Amino acid sequence: MTADAMVATARHPHSRQRVAVAAAFCGQGLVFISLTTKLPEIQDTLHIKPGTMSVLLLGLVLAAGVGSLLGEWLAPRRGSALALRLGFALMAVMLPLLALGSTIAPVAAAMAGYGLALGLVDAGTNMQGVAVEHEYGRPIMPTFHGAWTLGGIIGTLGSLATH
Repeated sequence: MTADAMVATARHPHSRQRVAVAAAFCGQGLVFISLTTKLPEIQDTLHIKPGTMSVLLLGLVLAAGVGSLLGEWLAPRRGSALALRLGFALMAVMLPLLALGSTIAPVAAAMAGYGLALGLVDAGTNMQGVAVEHEYGRPIMPTFHGAWTLGGIIGTLGSLATH
């Protein structure tokens, strides 16, 4: 992007929304990759067998699907921003519970809750991104996906630094 294009983007009437959506994508990537890099540690600490871990991850993925559907259901009724806010709030509750879990039952519940939050955030960020893209009148979703990747890189580096 040229300097002139960056200045034009910064002056766009929806640039604050674009920055907010990019921050949400970045946050989602950071949290998701940070958690992913910690899964082997969780598995070792709780002595979870590989098959059991696969079932826990399947539960997380299924819960994420439910969260996405819930976000889709909420959007026309209350707006996609609500799905995004609920998802991040639920993540803020579930991640510490996951980290503090000392047995498989609370860890499984926290993973399912995180999956639900992940689906809500995924649906909310993408719907918000599409809305901002429509306001811009040109494709900008790849910049949001780039923000997700940046968050993932930051999460990976943070995990490497804390090992």
